[in-house]
Amino acid sequence: MAITVNPATYAAWKSRYFTTAQQANPAISGPTANPSGDGMPNLLKYAFGLVPGAPDFTHGPAVSLQNFSGSNYLHFSYRQQPFAMDLIYTVQVSDYLITWNVGPSYTVFVSQSDNGDGTDQVIVRDLTATSNRPRRFTRVVVALTQP
Repeated sequence: MAITVNPATYAAWKSRYFTTAQQANPAISGPTANPSGDGMPNLLKYAFGLVPGAPDFTHGPAVSLQNFSGSNYLHFSYRQQPFAMDLIYTVQVSDYLITWNVGPSYTVFVSQSDNGDGTDQVIVRDLTATSNRPRRFTRVVVALTQP
């Protein structure tokens, strides 16, 4: 049996995956750096429980269409570090990618389940039925509360 214990801070995660020299270089180990070249910066790799130097196109956020009470809604799922003490995850919705809305008037928490790898899968539902909007977008914003 293997037990994965994930770091509880970005600093601990960084020290786990980067050498001392790399940790001193924010272009390699900083939150906005992308050493794997896959378009996902280190902050998101940390937030989603991924390895920074390895490209990963399968564990990012995903959107699905689900029927709820006879109407279709966007369901947004993403991986989350359940024990991260320095992260804030915010799911936002928008009609035209200009104004992003957040909070209980726009989205509702659906579920959170253990992935078995030290991360949780979180699902949030948009409160606007797809039939009521010509287009709809979702995203998760991840903020680091302490560098």
